[in-house]
Amino acid sequence: MIAVTIPRDQIEELFRSDNADNNEDDAMQKLRAYDLRYPSPQWKQLIWRSKRAATLPEPLRKYRDALLLVGTTTKGAEQTYLDMQDWQEIDQRFVLGIKGPDDRKKEAVQYVFSDDEEAHEFLVKQKFEVFPFSAAEMARVQR
Repeated sequence: MIAVTIPRDQIEELFRSDNADNNEDDAMQKLRAYDLRYPSPQWKQLIWRSKRAATLPEPLRKYRDALLLVGTTTKGAEQTYLDMQDWQEIDQRFVLGIKGPDDRKKEAVQYVFSDDEEAHEFLVKQKFEVFPFSAAEMARVQR
């Protein structure tokens, strides 16, 4: 497993607009990061289109262009999404859940960085750690 440690203030800074000092109106401000969670229609559309390798319509392109997306983690084979007729078929069954210490299931959250130069520059400044797992340890984790 590879873990990257990013200070909270650096993540929070990504959610601030590039235009914040320019007094531009909110609709014109470009964010570098977005938080997108189930059950929002934007989350469902982005997941459905991404899993199907479909182009994104104009309203969703801001997510493609972001340096970071924080959002609900999906589950399900790619074919499942290809078989769907519409993004509205996505429901709770497609949300990855993890058990907390109290055995209650919570939605898993993922941090997805873009593959552009700005994201690369941001990530190489962070602390990376590698944790090797034996085959036996991996078998326990995969249960």
